[in-house]
Amino acid sequence: MVRGSLVLWCCGVLAAGCRPGDPDAGLDGVTAESLLFGGEPCRADAECAAGHCSLGMCVGFLMNSVEAVRIAQHGRLRRAARDPDLRRRMGDALGQVLGDADGDPFLRARAAHALSAMPVAEAGPILGERLGDPEEPVRLQAARSLHCLGDPRGTAALRAFLEHESPAVRAMARYALEQESPPVTASE
Repeated sequence: MVRGSLVLWCCGVLAAGCRPGDPDAGLDGVTAESLLFGGEPCRADAECAAGHCSLGMCVGFLMNSVEAVRIAQHGRLRRAARDPDLRRRMGDALGQVLGDADGDPFLRARAAHALSAMPVAEAGPILGERLGDPEEPVRLQAARSLHCLGDPRGTAALRAFLEHESPAVRAMARYALEQESPPVTASE
C-alpha cells in the first residue's frame, strides 16, 4: 500500500520548487508549534500563524495534506528560521517527527520537506541521516531537501532515484534535479 501511496504523493509534489513561498509574511508572536501543527482558531488565512485557515482552525505545515498549500506555507517557515530561538524549536520538533521510526512515512516526509527551510548547516546532518531511512517517501524527500539546500548528497541520492521502478518517482527525481539549487549563504 505504501508504494501506491508514494506514487500519488509524488504526483502531488512534481510542481514544487526548492524554496517557494513568501519569505516576508508577517510572523509576530508565532510559535514553532503553530507553524508546524496549527490548531488555533481563525477566520481567515491572514489570521492564522501557519497561513492556512480551514473550517475555523489554523492548519500547520505538517498537518496540511495539500502540497500546494504547504508550498505557500514554506516561505513562512523560511522567515521563522531567521529567528535563532524559533529555528531551534522548529528544528527540535521536526527532528522528533522525522526521527519517529513508527510514525507515518508521509508525515515524516513533510518534516523532511520543512527542514529545507532551515540553514543547510543545521538541516544537513538531520536530512543526511534520513537518506538511509527504511521508508521510501522519507528518503526521497530528504534527498530533495538536501539538493534544494545545495548539499551534493541530495543530488547523488536523487540521481539514484532516476533508476526507480516507478515512473512517478523517476519523474519527481528528474524534476528535482532540474531545479537550480539556491545559493546557500552564511547568513542562512
